[in-house]
Amino acid sequence: MKKIFFLTNTFYPEYGAATNRLLHTALGLQEAGYKIEVITGIPHYPFGKFYKGYKRKFYQKQTYKGINIHRFWLFPSHNDALLHRVFTMFSLAFAVLLAMPFLKKKTPSYIFLQYPPVAMVFPALVLKKLTKAKLIVNVSDLWPVAIEELGFTSQKSFLYLFLKKLEQFTYKKADLLLAQSSEIKAYLETRNQNASVLLYRTAVDCEIFKPKVNNESRQKTIKVVYAGVLGVAHGIYRLCKMLEFPQENLEFHIYGDGFEKQKIERYLKKHPNKPIFLHSMVPQEKLVDLMQGADLVLISQKTRIYGTVPSKIYEALALAKPIIFHGAGEGAEIIRKADAGLVSHPNDFKQLNLNLALLANAQFSFRKKMGDRGRLSAINDFDRKIYVNNLIKTLKHLELGDVKPNKAETHAKDIYLR
Repeated sequence: MKKIFFLTNTFYPEYGAATNRLLHTALGLQEAGYKIEVITGIPHYPFGKFYKGYKRKFYQKQTYKGINIHRFWLFPSHNDALLHRVFTMFSLAFAVLLAMPFLKKKTPSYIFLQYPPVAMVFPALVLKKLTKAKLIVNVSDLWPVAIEELGFTSQKSFLYLFLKKLEQFTYKKADLLLAQSSEIKAYLETRNQNASVLLYRTAVDCEIFKPKVNNESRQKTIKVVYAGVLGVAHGIYRLCKMLEFPQENLEFHIYGDGFEKQKIERYLKKHPNKPIFLHSMVPQEKLVDLMQGADLVLISQKTRIYGTVPSKIYEALALAKPIIFHGAGEGAEIIRKADAGLVSHPNDFKQLNLNLALLANAQFSFRKKMGDRGRLSAINDFDRKIYVNNLIKTLKHLELGDVKPNKAETHAKDIYLR
């Protein structure tokens, strides 16, 4: 049985798109016959403190659905300062490096590296050298491009230049690169001519995320929902300040936690008349029920970040919910192509408020047709089974020594071929 080590800063039961994607990838590969072990930290994200039930120990092991999870100590940070976040990343990487003699004995066939964060590159490359395992790099964001676009650094800074060198070195060492978007795939194909590059979207489980029968007359209030991490890349704090609520029947409900939560809480206390309601983050297993109760799903980006596609897009499409997308790039193109929502640029709050007014005033049948188009797009193009199946087929090609995978189209019904 082939063994795959997942190296990642976060994993179940933590929140966020990356943890959800990695869990379902691990379960899919396990069902296909691979032995999965996860190397990660003590759960802390996005709250910035260790989850209840986990101790401040250097190492602890648990098993979840047959997956062995090896957890190492890290420094949890609830501060959005770059230095704090870097310290969190590197504290885990250092702990994993100290445990390398233990990990080496397990001799994996593959190392599945979640990238970014960047720090886990170092134990991944050491483990690859020691075990001769093939390295799979799952690229969900382009660092340092993303942090430069968010304003954390500049292209002339030492940090940017260091991360650029590390990025190039990591891609060259990879045997397989996974790209979370078409933009990332195009970028990666220019960085490593020898490795295969596979489009591997976060996607969505269309059997779990499915629409609930709705009734036009159930309520007059239009409930707009954002559910997710309140991080610096999402811009929800700024959104709260800029939303005008052009009509009385609109309510904005936020379900989440993260670096911006306290800012949002303070703002709402000063502006109690705004129909914005901040709720606790919802566990993944309750997310479907929550979003099924929404009339509109709002997804936001603070700025246009090359290569980034918010995972909430796929979930909203699958749930047949009209989308208010305040962002740009590939995510906007997906929504426009599916004709499943309205789009405004991250700096165009006038258009955002116009879009909200338009969909809030629209007939129920108009919103339903928009949502139905989104559901069809999710089934045809963004079902998670399609992408997991493609990954399994690509691994079979790597095992046969075929560097370039079969480009033939695959379908969800072929999932978990053995």
